[in-house]
Amino acid sequence: MKIGYLMGHASGPSVEGCHFLALRFDERWGFKPDTGETFVLQRVGTTAHLLYGGLGWYTGLWRSPRGSVYVAASNGEVHVKLDPEPTAGEWRVDRVAGTLAGIWGLDDKSIFTWGLRGSSTVVYRFDGTSWKEVPSPGEIVGMHGISPDLVYAVGRDGLVARWGGKSWTKVASPARGVLSAVFVAAEDEMYAVGPNTQLLQGSLYGWSEVLEGPGPMFGVAKWRGEVWVGAAEHGLMKLAGAKLVPVKPNIKAEKLDAREDLLVSSPQAIVGTSDAASFRGIPVSGVAEVLEPVKPGWVR
Repeated sequence: MKIGYLMGHASGPSVEGCHFLALRFDERWGFKPDTGETFVLQRVGTTAHLLYGGLGWYTGLWRSPRGSVYVAASNGEVHVKLDPEPTAGEWRVDRVAGTLAGIWGLDDKSIFTWGLRGSSTVVYRFDGTSWKEVPSPGEIVGMHGISPDLVYAVGRDGLVARWGGKSWTKVASPARGVLSAVFVAAEDEMYAVGPNTQLLQGSLYGWSEVLEGPGPMFGVAKWRGEVWVGAAEHGLMKLAGAKLVPVKPNIKAEKLDAREDLLVSSPQAIVGTSDAASFRGIPVSGVAEVLEPVKPGWVR
């Protein structure tokens, strides 16, 4: 049996201080939610610590500014570890109704998770004490914001919606299909991308198409005064004038996190840079070494 590995979402201020997901599966079948495994790892300096995980599918991960980690699972659970020290603290499991597809937050008192409940979309918001359902604007794929009343969600059917503090308001956009990521830099500067190959720019006053990229795009962020795009097979790119230019075509960049450093998630590595010139990473082979002593859960 040959075991396969893929990196999942990474979240945090830098590649030396982040949490991330890793998938493990039987390569003959690929990753399947009922037989594959998902693990949560934490990078501290140059060491990757295995924190948690096993059989099942963790669909999203978000690390708060204080270092707590929140993990959404497809079975309707949110796994929470508040202590930022990798060897300290217990995990808490919060349960909500639905199949969760993602999670994102501003801080430990304002976190959203979303997904499906039956055939309907569902969104929950955590206020620091409990999860409460809020009306859903549609099928969300990505979310970002800068304040409790300035959060944007994007998703299927060109969904763009703003959370104003109490409810969602749908916003018109020129999106032609799915949008997978959004980044709010300010009230008058926002960006969104998707597998529909569009890069959109927006503000509180409306959205327009900037350009059509070379292929599907899954991440976008403004960092160090420039707009960066995770263009998957075309690598990590940035916006230069009216076009996208390649920066690291060998990194199949997907999700981006732009806090202190630029943190890039790709299926084969988690990579970070502090200067856009040198890149440091955690290769999938390194995760395989960490997980090697752990017997696969699907093997009886």
